Amino acid sequence: MELYLIPWIAGMVALCFYIREKLGKPTIRAAILKDLSSIGFFFTAIACMYTVTREGDAGAFGWLLLLGSFFGVQGDVWLSFKYLYKAQAWLYTFVGIGMFAAGHIFYIAALLISFGKEVGGVTIGIPVAMGVLIGIATGMLEKKVKLEFGRFKYTVMAYAGLLSMTMFLSGAFAVSFHWQNPVLDVMFVAMVLFAVSDVILSRTYFSKRERTPALLLANYITYYGAQYVLAFSILLTVEM
Repeated sequence: MELYLIPWIAGMVALCFYIREKLGKPTIRAAILKDLSSIGFFFTAIACMYTVTREGDAGAFGWLLLLGSFFGVQGDVWLSFKYLYKAQAWLYTFVGIGMFAAGHIFYIAALLISFGKEVGGVTIGIPVAMGVLIGIATGMLEKKVKLEFGRFKYTVMAYAGLLSMTMFLSGAFAVSFHWQNPVLDVMFVAMVLFAVSDVILSRTYFSKRERTPALLLANYITYYGAQYVLAFSILLTVEM
């Protein structure tokens, strides 16, 4: 058995127990299980990096993906603290969103450092502009889509902008390489899953709408799907 399959299987088992627990109501046990699930995708990324470095060099792209994964697990851990310290829940939410935003900064850096010189300035400029516009639109359309960001409004706007920027950049780069670069293709798929996950999450975090089992399940499938797709994509960096 390949080494990276061990944390993947362990993470999947923890995720199944977490979903079962969370579909009831938020508990400390559910928070711990979520952290274990997230540690699973981070250690999967580490194991994939170990496999790659045994065969060659992952390059800056692989290492930056690993750093992005690290901040992803940090985001989950900090957000889980709000169930342990409810009086400071707002603070841990701020930090958690900030950790996810940092992860996307590393993903953007991976794209620009590894492929920026091979694409035109327009290929970079348009996705960046689109990300900024979506970040602004997220704040402007808050009430129209029946969301209430409260004190998190500008934090959510910044995060939405960074996530959109990462998704559009990876898509634009994949198109520039005519969908012939597996790393870029897979990264775009992961970012689309992230975007879908966060759209769903916004309905459960910032809306009075009930957290239905269907919404929660869809969120977990898309979020952890994105994290594991990125973790396994590190295996492809040895071919770059």
